[in-house]
Amino acid sequence: MIHFTKSDITRFNGELSSNLGRDNRLVDRLNLLVVNGLVNRPGNRLVDRLVSPTVTNSVFMKLVFCPQFDELFDTVYHIDCGGSTDSTDNFNTTWLSDRFFTSGSSGLVSEPLRFRSLQEKTLRFFPISSGKKNCYIVPLPTGRFYIRTFTVYDNYDGKSHSPSFDLSVEGTLVFSWRSPWPEQVSRIGAYSDLFAFVSDGEADICFYSIATDSPIIASLELIQIDPASYDSASIGNGSVLVNYGRLSSGSEQWGPGFSNDVDLFGRTWQSDAEFRSPNSVEVKAVSAIKNVVNTDQSPNYFPVKLYQTALMGTGNGALEYELPVDAKLDYLLWFHFAEIDVSVNRQGQRVFDVVVNGENMSRVDIFKQVGSFAAYDWYCTVKNLSSTILSVKLVPVVGVPIICGLENYAIVPADLSTVPDQVVAMSALKESLRVPDRMGWNGDPCAPTNWDAWEGVTCHPNKDETALVIFQIDLGSQGLKGYISDQIGLLTNLVSLVSVAVFFLKALQSYFWLSPVLSEPSTESISLGQMLPFVLVAHNLTHVSVHNILFRNHGQPTNRFTLISGKMVSSVSLQLFHGEGLVKKVAFGNLSSNSLGSSLPSGLGLNSLKKLDLSNNRFTGSIPDSLVSSNLQLVILNDNSLEGQVPEGLYSIGVHGGAIDSGKAWLISMQNAISEMLKCFPRNFDRKCVSLAIKACVVYLLCQNVHYSGEVIYMCCIRRGHHDYDFALPQELMALSAKRNRYHRQKSLMTLEMESQHAKGFISNLNSN
Repeated sequence: MIHFTKSDITRFNGELSSNLGRDNRLVDRLNLLVVNGLVNRPGNRLVDRLVSPTVTNSVFMKLVFCPQFDELFDTVYHIDCGGSTDSTDNFNTTWLSDRFFTSGSSGLVSEPLRFRSLQEKTLRFFPISSGKKNCYIVPLPTGRFYIRTFTVYDNYDGKSHSPSFDLSVEGTLVFSWRSPWPEQVSRIGAYSDLFAFVSDGEADICFYSIATDSPIIASLELIQIDPASYDSASIGNGSVLVNYGRLSSGSEQWGPGFSNDVDLFGRTWQSDAEFRSPNSVEVKAVSAIKNVVNTDQSPNYFPVKLYQTALMGTGNGALEYELPVDAKLDYLLWFHFAEIDVSVNRQGQRVFDVVVNGENMSRVDIFKQVGSFAAYDWYCTVKNLSSTILSVKLVPVVGVPIICGLENYAIVPADLSTVPDQVVAMSALKESLRVPDRMGWNGDPCAPTNWDAWEGVTCHPNKDETALVIFQIDLGSQGLKGYISDQIGLLTNLVSLVSVAVFFLKALQSYFWLSPVLSEPSTESISLGQMLPFVLVAHNLTHVSVHNILFRNHGQPTNRFTLISGKMVSSVSLQLFHGEGLVKKVAFGNLSSNSLGSSLPSGLGLNSLKKLDLSNNRFTGSIPDSLVSSNLQLVILNDNSLEGQVPEGLYSIGVHGGAIDSGKAWLISMQNAISEMLKCFPRNFDRKCVSLAIKACVVYLLCQNVHYSGEVIYMCCIRRGHHDYDFALPQELMALSAKRNRYHRQKSLMTLEMESQHAKGFISNLNSN
């Protein structure tokens, strides 16, 4: 928790007296904020903006005269990934100790003295034992956010192998890192940033391991900004703006984390020097000799510092920039101008055209638009690129062109995400099933679509392809413990639920049988409807299997029945029809060979449930009435501890059209016995049926002995776990391409086919500052 108290206000007032003349309006304003509790929240923007005695007057004038920004958008997090304590950097930014991560371990760079800030020295890495997908899940209000990461390797693990991994924000792939990194980036790190909209109360910043590499991150920053910024009305909340270059003309790099200069959005601005084309006209830098107006205005709050310097051409040629881009994306260009040259004092003295990739986008006369010493901003969208270099020219018409800054953002369409209710259901299942970290059940179950879904989960787009839905879940032999959450009823698109753990003899493929094992002598006449779930086979896999179930008669334990099913399978598909004629695909997956307990959730069976397999677990309680369905074809509940009355509709499934493998002559006698037994089953279960059952059980045991050795061979030699991980790292790659620029911008959506370009410098625009 960050605190900003009345004593702090008194201290601030003394520090600011030389600049503001002990402005009582400021003191009153700060006192009001303290009283209202607005400055005691974690990550409050005021702390970062007010603690430093060296901040500029404009910040405090904005708090006094334009206070709405900090009141409306006051959520800020600066997280020191891997850090164990809160700290304050050289620019009086308060960094929180590491939090909000799903898994992973903390680390330290190998040469910490190379880094000036503590948050750049520590890091969090996510080994493959934590799963393929790991996240920071940060609670945030609905709104738009500036998100910045710092990533560094510096051989923290002593393996000399920079990792390959992807990073997504809110389910959309935005950054990709591929080994080997440029040497300079590997040693001193790189910053990356973007703007994204958060609508679900938390930001998911997720990492996906490539091969067995461990994703890493050193710091994470999230700053709430004006939701109307950067033309969001046209761009929409469904896109992420990834920074491919935020340039300041006539100055060095500046902004939060690099200087004491202030940007309310937390943006850092780079020098434009290395992005100017060799074909560009010679330039000279100019600085403002008086205040520039129209700065820090809603909704973009471009800082005054941006307009205090500029570059002007010195000849008749164009001022030209070459910006690296990904040609598959569209781009948003923002131009920043101010007429700070005192020699221009009327309109028409400086006129130039903005030409992008050879197309004349606009003619600019700054003085005509806003006069002198006033900020003027203009933007455009560039589409249908055919090159990885975006050419921007300021072509003179009258006089020479002038520019203060330029921004270039890739417009990355938001990927499909999972239906919110199904995210809730899967999160509940993760908790109730106690899914281990190694399975990587973090973030969105299905998104990004470029990645695999959660382990054991299969996703499909919904009918209108506006979202993703859970189609199948296969969690067999994962050693799970716990129970199935009632929230499973929200998975209305599930199509396969498998929980089989026992493989029976092929000879018992197509019949059912009952073997009662009396737990205590009983002379009671037992009603089938009260106590007997049993195996019924109808047409191959259409059967019900219930094993090792303790039944009660009038609340008291009576008998334990072991039921032998026909054919147990390791994967079962089911089709759920939900609603009036509306077909819904639903797949809940394999839960076999686990230790799931508690009772079966009432929402497990929908009206159209066809196949269900939850065998070999520890379920207790009764079978819910919701499992009764005219469409139910397969229920496998063997090797549990269910008890109580069985719904009549459940045990009657296999009576209609059971199939027997009559091709096996030695099974004929069993077939006849089964037929006789069925005749005893209309409602009551008497001793004669019990006698028949015991005799038939002897026949079954003889069959079992004949085929036992075959089963052992199958279980030991054929069936083996296919969910084991290979923890070995691939052969270490030693070649590291060198590149400058520590500030990493253009990583968005670099796909695997581009990995071969790393020799040319995969991350091509990085600043060594």
